[in-house]
This record gives sequence, structure tokens and C-alpha cells, in this order.
Amino acid sequence: MEINNWDKWQTFRKDRGTPPWIKVYRNLLSNEQWVDLTDSEKGQLISIWILAADKNGQIPDNPKMIQRMAMLESPPNINKFIELGFLSTTCQPPVNQAVTDCPQLDAPEESRAETEQSKIDSRFDDFWIMYDKNVNKPKCKAKFERLSKKSVDTIFNTLPKYINSTPDKQFRKAPLVYLNNDCWNDEIVIPTNKSGFNNQPSTSSYRDFPL
Repeated sequence: MEINNWDKWQTFRKDRGTPPWIKVYRNLLSNEQWVDLTDSEKGQLISIWILAADKNGQIPDNPKMIQRMAMLESPPNINKFIELGFLSTTCQPPVNQAVTDCPQLDAPEESRAETEQSKIDSRFDDFWIMYDKNVNKPKCKAKFERLSKKSVDTIFNTLPKYINSTPDKQFRKAPLVYLNNDCWNDEIVIPTNKSGFNNQPSTSSYRDFPL
């Protein structure tokens, strides 16, 4: 899933790595789609934009995953953001069904294996986007595909905390090391400063962001 018009409006120099800020354009205040959002949804959408800045406008096709990565209180209403034109996705869920991992309901018997493989691929893509330390992708995917469903579920429950504990990705374990050593079972310690507050990476004030 991706942010619509990201390359047009978020013009960052890619050789400088992840940008520390995003643009939020003032003309949103006169945008009918923005006005249709609740205050809570507006906050969720801005959090999604911040999340997307890590991967050049890309975000997982999974509301619960976005909730964990963006540290939201509840899963965002992805379908509404898609309908209003803020997001686009290749997933085509049935009407009134939330976008999760693009499930293919009532698939023919001969295509079930392909459907299951598609789900595995989707979950690995979510892992790869979240981990954001892109080395040894083929080996990581091969290892990921051999993991049990329980291990994969545990990864997605604990990985956001691990990333929060090591916001500078150069200090994170290589993803293959993380997978080979079952690091999702390791104790996670969130560093604190002398005042006792979480030492979170700072975010600059937002300026402008459009549709």
C-alpha cells in the first residue's frame, strides 16, 4: 500500500536517507476529503504519513501492523483513507471488509496453495518494511517462510518494541541474524534518559502535506 502522490509532494533527497520531517500543506484545510475525516482520523493519517517517510511512501497492507508501527491506540480505518484518495492499494477486499492481508475468500481448491504463498509473501513484505535494514533479503525470505505461524505472530507483536528500543537502524541486528537466532524471544530494554523518559527519536514540526 502507498501514499497517493508521495513523490510529487514529498521531495526529499534520497541520498540523505530517511527524512526527519514531512510536509503537510495548508490547503488541506480547504480539502473536502480532509474535512470528511474525524479529528482522530486526521491524527491517524498524519501518523501514517510519518511512517511512510521511512520507506518512500510505502506502508503495510495491514491496519493492525500500521497501528503497532505508528503507535496508535486503535487500527486506522484504511478503507476510508483509500476511498477518500489518501492511500492506494493493490488489495481488492470484498465490500465492507477491512483491508488486512488481501485475503482471497472462497478460492478454488487448485489455487489455495498459491493463496497461502501470497499470504506468506505479504507477511514477509510487512516484516521487511518494518525492519528497515535491507540486507540479505533472499536469505531472510527463505528463513521467514520456514517459520511457524506462532513465531511469525510473535515477531509482529514484539518487533515494533525492538525497533523502538533501537531507533537508529545501524545498531539493529541484521534481519537474518534476528531470524536465525529467534531474537523475537529476547528481552527488550527501552533506553531511558536521565529524566526517566523514553529516549525516543525526535520529530521536527510538520509543515505541509497534500492529497
